[in-house]
Amino acid sequence: ESIYSAARKQAALKLIGNHEAVLKDTTNPTALNIAGKPLTQPELRRVPIEQAVHVDEALREVAYRLLEEKLDDTACPGQAGTWAAMAAYVSTRIQSSRDEVAGREPDMSGAAAEAMRAVLKEVGAGVGDDVAAEAHPFAAREEAARKLLSNFDALMKDVTNPSPVLNIVGRALTQPELKRVLVISEGPLDSRWRWVAQGLLEVARRLTKTTLDPSPGAQEARAAMCAYLDRRIQATPDDMRGRTPDMSAVAAEAMRAVLKEVGGTGTGQHAPEPSFEAQS
Repeated sequence: ESIYSAARKQAALKLIGNHEAVLKDTTNPTALNIAGKPLTQPELRRVPIEQAVHVDEALREVAYRLLEEKLDDTACPGQAGTWAAMAAYVSTRIQSSRDEVAGREPDMSGAAAEAMRAVLKEVGAGVGDDVAAEAHPFAAREEAARKLLSNFDALMKDVTNPSPVLNIVGRALTQPELKRVLVISEGPLDSRWRWVAQGLLEVARRLTKTTLDPSPGAQEARAAMCAYLDRRIQATPDDMRGRTPDMSAVAAEAMRAVLKEVGGTGTGQHAPEPSFEAQS
């Protein structure tokens, strides 16, 4: 996984995992923050609460674009087979109730599991229409995407686990009959490992898909939201005393690039790759 992908994934997870709090903060009409304490940046212009519905969809769009990968391997025959194998494994591996697999806690709710399986089926089949998620409530899709991204590294190890008897923490496999994806080594230099990572990110991306309101009022609300969050993001302790950084500097740069895109052109294309070398 490249630094570029890791930064965008971190930014997307931060946004998805704190969606409600970010929405409330961005549309907060009072002199107190959402926890009831004095605002730390009262000079920033927030979005009127009446436009919360447009801010809500814009936050989803930012996460969606952050998870958009530059796929250079789509013409390789092995990529399609790897995505199919990954999707088949994860779809069977998902647990939404204690009764499904003895000894394992549920991964997510039934609604979230249903949404993720639908998108996994679409991705695994190589279907590019990107419509499977639309039949499922956004709350369920967001839960599934949050679970996938917050456990991304463990899931990568699980999908590519070479052991026929032990799981990634050294205990006996609970589902040894499932077929995993075999890789030669962990890391982006291994094609199959890279394809699994890209496939999982593609599932998360499709789970966050939304439809933007094209009206001028909605566009104005998106622009205001993006301008607010651009200044609200904190990447170092020095940015704002008394506040803990929201994310790493590279993740903040990635998010700002997408915020600029969503708040400005709305082209749906990739934001420019940040100059991370300057942050090292």
